[in-house]
Amino acid sequence: MTSNTFLRWASETERKIRSNSNRKEIRYGDGNKEINEGDAKMNEEKINLGIVVAEFNYDITYAMLELAKEHAIFLGARIEKIVKVPGVFDIPLALKKLLEISEIDAVITLGAVVEGQTEHDEIIAQHASRKIVDLSIEYGKPVGLGISGPGMSRLEAHERVEYAKRAVEAAVKMVKRIRGLSVSNSYTEGEKFKREFTKEEENAFAGLRAMG
Repeated sequence: MTSNTFLRWASETERKIRSNSNRKEIRYGDGNKEINEGDAKMNEEKINLGIVVAEFNYDITYAMLELAKEHAIFLGARIEKIVKVPGVFDIPLALKKLLEISEIDAVITLGAVVEGQTEHDEIIAQHASRKIVDLSIEYGKPVGLGISGPGMSRLEAHERVEYAKRAVEAAVKMVKRIRGLSVSNSYTEGEKFKREFTKEEENAFAGLRAMG
């Protein structure tokens, strides 16, 4: 291969790499800025929440529900649907149905498991919370765990209605973080290659051009 032919080949290779990288100039200096701006734009989108609340101990869970709705409004989220179920044990099924709705970004679960004379409260809380986690992972959507107990008295349950607020806050934060990850991962393989090429190969091509 002659010198001129080699230089033409190098120039053509460089041109193809640049044109295949989605025709968008992305360099290390401003790449993070572009991603962060995308995160901010995604996070500005409305967050739609669903709520599943247990009716058992409703004097407690009603207060949790009202607090959850109030805090959702404060955070700029919208309550899309509220489902009431008999008890904490019944939450997973209703949760599954809400997670299947595409418009709902996250679901809040609310309940109070008060201690009784047996270990019934521990069994309910453990199995419900485990299934809630499984459903969150299965559907890829955040679920705020606003279920207090087990092992607490009714007085302690009243003192823990703030669990509802914390559950809403956690769910909203998770939606924003996941949206940010989606933006960061949305770049094509060509763009990823472009960033690596710009850093590691720019000098080599500059040297080849200088030879001409």
